[in-house]
Amino acid sequence: MSNFSKVMFTAVIVTFTLVIMTTVFASAQEKNSDGHQKNGAHNHVKYQKLKNPVKPTAKALEEGKLLYAAHCATCHGSSGNGDGETMKGADFTTGNFRHGGTDGEVYNLILHGSKAAGMPAWNTTLTSRDIWKLVRIVKSYGK
Repeated sequence: MSNFSKVMFTAVIVTFTLVIMTTVFASAQEKNSDGHQKNGAHNHVKYQKLKNPVKPTAKALEEGKLLYAAHCATCHGSSGNGDGETMKGADFTTGNFRHGGTDGEVYNLILHGSKAAGMPAWNTTLTSRDIWKLVRIVKSYGK
């Protein structure tokens, strides 16, 4: 093999490697830290069919409102429209939920949070029952 052939072969291999690396890097950048596509609505099939075990009694709704005021309003606003004092959170009044809108999917988001959105996971702070009460309140803003 001549020197020219060796140089051309090396150039082709380097170019091919760079194309592959660029493609992989670009694909990785398309996803956020939660493994979801940036700015894309999606569903969480594992949680879609979960039903809220907390009945919408006056007591449960009042407790949910207190929990919301204490843990959610600073980012999502006191009326759920996303105009929080700390940051601009998701607007619940639209009824559109980026991580899926079933009770189970909203529960999942509150439970595990969203690194990409800066939302903390509440699974170590709130009980499962409290999170379900919050689901009732969050979903009520979209009605």
